[in-house]
Amino acid sequence: RRVHGTVELANKVGAAEILGRLVDDLKDGAENYRKMVVEAVHLIVKGLGAADVDPQLEVRLIDGLIFAFQEQTLDDRVVLLGLGAVVSALGMRAKPYITQLCATIRWRLNNRSPKIRQQAADLIAQIAPVMVRCDEE
Repeated sequence: RRVHGTVELANKVGAAEILGRLVDDLKDGAENYRKMVVEAVHLIVKGLGAADVDPQLEVRLIDGLIFAFQEQTLDDRVVLLGLGAVVSALGMRAKPYITQLCATIRWRLNNRSPKIRQQAADLIAQIAPVMVRCDEE
């Protein structure tokens, strides 16, 4: 699959190099393609971490992942896991983004759709350990 080829490439040239090339595609109009990009981001960050990700790429990654999370209509956990993995890999570096993430969560918790509220609750579960480390509640 293309995702695994992309991950293998990241293993050879570094996470930041490949993430920098993928990040703009997190906002692609095609949800299935966005999902594939998020899966690649998730696997790269899970395998290699985010140590070589610079602050500008951090901002673009979080922004793109929040966009993908908000725009998802498919009922699966790929975007949730990808966003959770990046926030976890950033650790304390995620602190500047917690407010934006919480605003997204709050909005989704107030949605009429049980599915959307569940996605918000699942995101809280994913990022809660990082929020605690960042002294955010």
